[in-house]
Amino acid sequence: MPDVHDRVVALARRQDDMITRSQARGLGLSDGAIAARRRAHGWHTPIRGTLVIPPVRDRVRAHARAALAAAGGTVCLLTAARLHGLPGLPPQGTTEPVDVAFPGGAAFRGRRGCRRHCMELTPGETTDLAGIEATTAHRTLQDIILRLDRAISVPMLDALLHLGWPNGRGTSGAALGAVRPSPDFVDLKEAVLRRNDAGEGPPGITRLWDLVDGRAGTPLESRVRLALAEAGLEPEAVRWAPPGPATGRAGERVHLAWPSAGLAVQTYELAAPPARERQTAHRSRLQAQLADLGMSTLWLTWSDLHDPNHLASRIRRRLASSGR
Repeated sequence: MPDVHDRVVALARRQDDMITRSQARGLGLSDGAIAARRRAHGWHTPIRGTLVIPPVRDRVRAHARAALAAAGGTVCLLTAARLHGLPGLPPQGTTEPVDVAFPGGAAFRGRRGCRRHCMELTPGETTDLAGIEATTAHRTLQDIILRLDRAISVPMLDALLHLGWPNGRGTSGAALGAVRPSPDFVDLKEAVLRRNDAGEGPPGITRLWDLVDGRAGTPLESRVRLALAEAGLEPEAVRWAPPGPATGRAGERVHLAWPSAGLAVQTYELAAPPARERQTAHRSRLQAQLADLGMSTLWLTWSDLHDPNHLASRIRRRLASSGR
């Protein structure tokens, strides 16, 4: 017969590695035993009143479960987007709270790790994601566009357009030129504009869609393009193909380029070994090809976006010193 510890762990495993303190106590685990396991076995409390038991298979699901168990509501916005697996999202921070929607008049007790949003939802705008109530993908997308910073929404829309959302078939020619939106993408835009016309979100949200390009291959690439565009530094070319034998290979294209000034901007996320060696070889090959054309290359990572103004200043200095 399983002991108390085994019963507690078994229940947590059925709940995405999360259990409430009251559930643990109900199974016979004392507060002292819980404290001992927190010290010795890494049990932790993402939201007061809950426990997450390693190994955690899916951090987003575990913390979303904890938020709903502790406070109720419906998972929404960025957390819902991660649960749905929507593309183009920024890396998840270690302290990122769970976004939870409540009706406007609902009572709510604030808890660290849980971010409340007043939101009226109809039954058709929520769904059950294997035991977690969340806003549907379509409603989640609308809310992100209307409520969150465009540094989050534009890369997400770029990725959706690039991938041919929602069917994930990809978009032929996405790296080469303009991307044609799918009917579902057009429906999303129209739904957002209707809600914006009714007073939701910031005024003039139509301008946001002018920033969506669809050619970026990664959220980082999209974020860099957006930061520079907002600073008045629109590149002369996006996904530019340098002259030479590698022109036809999308992987060899320059993410952002000012050919007249001899400047290429590439983004990259450090890969894990052994892919890191291939990544380094690719960078060296492309940089050598561009150097042969008289171009300098600026390599950017997520850390360069910590200060967008400094990034824009670096680009301006490079362009001003080109002498072309």
